Amino acid sequence: CELRGKIAHADCLTSDLADVKVNGDYVLGQLGDVMSREVHLKTAVEAIREHCADYKMICIFATTIDHAEMLNDLLGNESTTIHSQLSPLERQINMASWKSGKTRICTSINILAEGFDFPPLDCLVMARPTLSSTLFLQAVGRALRISPGKTHGFLLDLTDNSSRFGVDLDNIRV
Repeated sequence: CELRGKIAHADCLTSDLADVKVNGDYVLGQLGDVMSREVHLKTAVEAIREHCADYKMICIFATTIDHAEMLNDLLGNESTTIHSQLSPLERQINMASWKSGKTRICTSINILAEGFDFPPLDCLVMARPTLSSTLFLQAVGRALRISPGKTHGFLLDLTDNSSRFGVDLDNIRV
């Protein structure tokens, strides 16, 4: 379906990322430390509340499990989390809560980026900078599935990935 969205351009994030080592993509431990800083967490939550209020099914891609958990805690009862450190039962319960609409926001890392098909997902929040065009395209594609009553997928890019790769998904800059 059609892609719409908002892109954040943050000089603070750009300078913070300058010290993160790169090994193909950002080194996740260092990236998680940067994205878990209060300024980035607060900005993410404020942007989600401002720009995603009209969306029913929101997925936030975080950098690390700690980052996903921090965002989940800040978003309160409207959020759940899915990651590899949860037991299979906990993941199943959290996924069911989100898919049923009991919670409208799910924080995750890469576990939902590939091979996950949930057409009602109408809003994707990139709270994870990446240098991988493949990861970016896979993540955005989660919100572009056609579903009854869904007119578009919304991307809230808090990490300026869209400037790096473009938003013409048929011609992503690699």
